[in-house]
Amino acid sequence: MDQRVPIQVQDVLTEYISRFHEGLPHTLEGLYLQGSIALNAYLDGTSDIDFKSLAFLMPNRFSDQELQWCMTGMLRQFYTLCEYEIISKVEAGNYAIDVMPERWHHIIR
Repeated sequence: MDQRVPIQVQDVLTEYISRFHEGLPHTLEGLYLQGSIALNAYLDGTSDIDFKSLAFLMPNRFSDQELQWCMTGMLRQFYTLCEYEIISKVEAGNYAIDVMPERWHHIIR
């Protein structure tokens, strides 16, 4: 990883990449840093870590486990955007059942 990226950020991104590869192997095409990190203005303990991931996904190629991993990951982000907190993927699925329209429940479950 580029040495201009603070070591604390490198640690977080390394963990993210590792988990991404576990959940969706051979699909991560790129990870693009944004915000304070890209502007060399990151402040440890104050700044967040802004980045975008680019993945190559083939339709109808994923197992149920991989699809569940993607769904619960999105639901976890949904929860964080709504509640400004971070919870587990399982808890995010339960939250979605409580707040999302019933027509989506069969997909969430």
